[in-house]
Amino acid sequence: MDYWKQITIEANAAFERQDYQSARKLYTCACDRAQKLLPFWFDSHEALIVLSISYQNLADLYVRLDDAKNVFHCYQVLISRLKQFNTDTTDHEFTIKNIVNRIRTDLLLAIKNLDLAFSETDLLIQDIGQLSTNSLEKIIEEHCQ
Repeated sequence: MDYWKQITIEANAAFERQDYQSARKLYTCACDRAQKLLPFWFDSHEALIVLSISYQNLADLYVRLDDAKNVFHCYQVLISRLKQFNTDTTDHEFTIKNIVNRIRTDLLLAIKNLDLAFSETDLLIQDIGQLSTNSLEKIIEEHCQ
């Protein structure tokens, strides 16, 4: 956890300095680290949150770079990782539901900030507001191609 936190702090500092190349490398490293640690994490809620933060930071960077394809790709990967996680308990379901709600909000902001020119942008915004994890993944796949 300490190494992940250190990487994330360095990535955030690079982002603030507008050193986006370094921030991208560090955020990608944080995503990889979170993914590797996921099966070994003592606190599964913390593991899910760390995984989510890692991918959302990377997605935020791509929003700043006006790179819609990679924004959607980050969320696609995050959703895929969440689906792989054992959600047999109500507690995990609740944590994952909160993460999906955050993804919805972030995607709405990305669509607005990137002024995405999808023909169905208005419909997409409405759909995102009513998503389950599966339909969120479907929308991301449709617009990531």
